[in-house]
Amino acid sequence: MRLVFFLTILFAFPYGYSSQPVPAQSQDGAKELEQARELNAQVVKLYQEKRVDDALPLAQRVLQIRQRLLPGNDPLVLEALLNLGELYLAAKKDSDAERTLQQALKSAEAAENALAIARVLDSLAYLRIRKHDFRGADPLLLRSLEIKEKERGATDPETVEAMKDYACLEISNRDPQAMLVKDKDQERAFLRARAFCWLGGLTGDCSQKAKVQTEDVINGKALTLVTPPYPPEARSKHLSGSAYVAVLIDADGNVSRAKSVCGGYLELNQVSVMAAQRSRFSATKVNGEPVQVTGLIVYRFIAQ
Repeated sequence: MRLVFFLTILFAFPYGYSSQPVPAQSQDGAKELEQARELNAQVVKLYQEKRVDDALPLAQRVLQIRQRLLPGNDPLVLEALLNLGELYLAAKKDSDAERTLQQALKSAEAAENALAIARVLDSLAYLRIRKHDFRGADPLLLRSLEIKEKERGATDPETVEAMKDYACLEISNRDPQAMLVKDKDQERAFLRARAFCWLGGLTGDCSQKAKVQTEDVINGKALTLVTPPYPPEARSKHLSGSAYVAVLIDADGNVSRAKSVCGGYLELNQVSVMAAQRSRFSATKVNGEPVQVTGLIVYRFIAQ
């Protein structure tokens, strides 16, 4: 399963800011700020070495120094909050992570640093996803996607990858007994549609509403939904789970392209793509005219 909401890379420089002159300090204050800079470099190195427990006290010290000597809206303070919050996440100190990241969010919002806001939102969403609270994570992720589209561009590769990851998370974390209620906000609804359109990469451009007709899970809309066999290769490994296949359906309802998405087992994915290619759907019409549409077929396998 695709999942990008792991820890963001820590930074040894102000995130999203150009360098700014440090306010006049006493000689001792200047030395402490230089010490904080060196400590932060160590924090980054330790994090890269996966030595989170060793990095945490240093990151706490960096934040302590900067909060004492710099204005609250200084980019170096925001950097320290972001790094400490994400280290708490890595250490699974969830209450400390929540508190620190909420501070970082307030700081980023006060500074109107859009990409820093998106970074914090992703981290807060990851915290909720880890607690299996996707409903709580969903609005945070959508707000982050809106920011990324605006700041980086709707077709920027990083934006597109974030869209794909959101679609995979949305489909894998929803309650199968009670599908998420359709978003009443039309802009948010179209944002979700764009995410599912980008998922398979089956159309050239999913950024404009006029160019994309996207459905969610379309199993129930099939005229003929071919069931994949349970392959011998999977039987020998007792594999189980879901296979997700993005499909492009032409104006006649035939599957013209199919692609495995969101990870999973290769053995299950291969037979699922072949089954999807032989499935058939009712034509989708817009203003009375049949159009091509993208969608997602979900196949669930039980170990045999």
